[in-house]
Amino acid sequence: MKLFDFLLNKGSEAKRTQAVEAPAFSITKILGVTAVIIAPITTVIVDKIGTLDMSAWQYVTLALGVLAFMAVLAAADVLARAYATGQVARGRAYATGEAAKETAARAGAAHLLRFEKPLRAHVRGKGDEHVDVVAAAEWDEPYFLVVPKQNGRAPKWEPASTITME
Repeated sequence: MKLFDFLLNKGSEAKRTQAVEAPAFSITKILGVTAVIIAPITTVIVDKIGTLDMSAWQYVTLALGVLAFMAVLAAADVLARAYATGQVARGRAYATGEAAKETAARAGAAHLLRFEKPLRAHVRGKGDEHVDVVAAAEWDEPYFLVVPKQNGRAPKWEPASTITME
């Protein structure tokens, strides 16, 4: 059973040292453990390839192909286990309701008020730019989140003192 704990990253040392917590198989570890089996098989393959008439660049290409395959395999292993860990953490957060509580706490801390229907307004002092007001917040003074009516312009926070509602 200890071998499976090792391969599934469940051992005590794995829990202490790794960033990826998901109990997914570590292909990198499997390749390392099976190297003892792969080495004799590789020897037989090399012996058979030795009888082929190949040039030096073909041998180099073959070796680089194997190394590239192993590099892609190891990178995919790390990315897959990291993704699995993120999904496990996300699932735990939603299962306990922490994500909804955190979102509500952030909105409450910012004193954010989102409008269901955008309010028509214009910004004074900027050529009376017409905007839609989609939210309000209060920090040191009240602010409105305005979306310019001109396409391609990003939403921005403007002080409430510069906004006139229509």
